[in-house]
Amino acid sequence: MAHSNCFNVVSEPFIDIYKKSIISKQDFEIAQREFHGKCQLLIEQSDERPVFVKDMAYHALPFLTDEFLNLVHNTFLIRDPHLSIPSLYKMRAEYSEDQTGFEGQYKLFKKIQDITGERPLVIDSENLTRDPESIVPSYFQHIGYKMPNDVLSWPPGAREEWADRETWHVEAINSRGFVMQPNAIDYSKLPKKVLKSIERNMVFYEQMKNHIFTLNP
Repeated sequence: MAHSNCFNVVSEPFIDIYKKSIISKQDFEIAQREFHGKCQLLIEQSDERPVFVKDMAYHALPFLTDEFLNLVHNTFLIRDPHLSIPSLYKMRAEYSEDQTGFEGQYKLFKKIQDITGERPLVIDSENLTRDPESIVPSYFQHIGYKMPNDVLSWPPGAREEWADRETWHVEAINSRGFVMQPNAIDYSKLPKKVLKSIERNMVFYEQMKNHIFTLNP
């Protein structure tokens, strides 16, 4: 989508704000003001062309207002904890439970439902990589925008926002399109912490999976 130039794609604009917010109560208040300033900037940018924002739900959840959530199309991309949590552990062995993302994702999903009275769009990453030719066009149809011609493939390369975090995006940097990744995880070698995280977060994942939107090609 970023290479189509039809959308202003912004990757994880709230991560540094979130990191600041957990330092102290005073820093949280500063982060809250910065968050609302960032949201206002995104709204202003959308006057020029549509803005697509990708971020973790738990980064934004403490700050999101009802007003902002009513202004945007909300989409959730979910991934089986059996795949995502071992991947997180590989990158950050001492991860915190909120960094698995599932509880924050489900809380935000329910918050949006309560505020808007509508069910946010939920896409399973395995479905997306298995059949992007159907899922992606239907996604654009759902949000009411014409699909650009070059969103199913792209040239490899990093994005400016990934500076200092490129190790987290190696597969994306080297990718040219949507590809299903084989599950080569040996669960017998994972520590109890990871196995417990998987079990705990399957509850939230299954709740989200119950709401997967059937996209029409």
